[in-house]
Amino acid sequence: MASDAKIQFGEGFPTLLDYDKVKWSIGMTKTVEFFPNKIFSVKMVSSLDPNLEKYLNELDEDSKTSLNDQYLSKYEGKIAIDLEWEVEINLFQFCSPKGRVLLIRHPDGLGNRVLFNFLISHKFYG
Repeated sequence: MASDAKIQFGEGFPTLLDYDKVKWSIGMTKTVEFFPNKIFSVKMVSSLDPNLEKYLNELDEDSKTSLNDQYLSKYEGKIAIDLEWEVEINLFQFCSPKGRVLLIRHPDGLGNRVLFNFLISHKFYG
């Protein structure tokens, strides 16, 4: 059975189908090991969250902070992005060079001004 505390992939760990059964509600943060010994803090928020700008600013600060790891330094100033949609984009996924992941659920309908301003004022790679 998959654990709520830490999500890990690979031999000896739950399958993706097992993790699909784990509840991950808006506002929750989980620890995910996407790569061996590379731990990421993953927060799920809504685009309607009053703290959205704070969370986006944390990603921005991570991307500007000097990185000692030579491999990571090539991503300095950039944020990874991935988008998922059905009719409209309704899941924005961002990752900073320091391993902070922010998942933003957006309901269909009018866009969010804070999210829009973040998108047009930053560099991304995907």
